[in-house]
Amino acid sequence: MPRASKAKPQPEPTGPRLVKKSAPRRPVAPQPAETVESPNVTHEQIALRAYELFVQDGFTHGHHVDHWLRAERELTGVAEARPTTASAGTRTR
Repeated sequence: MPRASKAKPQPEPTGPRLVKKSAPRRPVAPQPAETVESPNVTHEQIALRAYELFVQDGFTHGHHVDHWLRAERELTGVAEARPTTASAGTRTR
């Protein structure tokens, strides 16, 4: 009966090591002009106006983001986009 030979230990790899590739970075989209704050408006001014809107709404909780965004629009002078023509399918008499 032939003798079973022992498996020789494999030598440690000595070449360059593999590096895990990270996911490619997606380019950041430029922000629309409406979201850019005016340099004259401070965070504190927006916070104060948002609080005033909160008080006007009768201290109703859960609308803080709406109050903040409205305060930003008011203070930076960015008007909401409103349609200037009548919508399709509507009639005026």
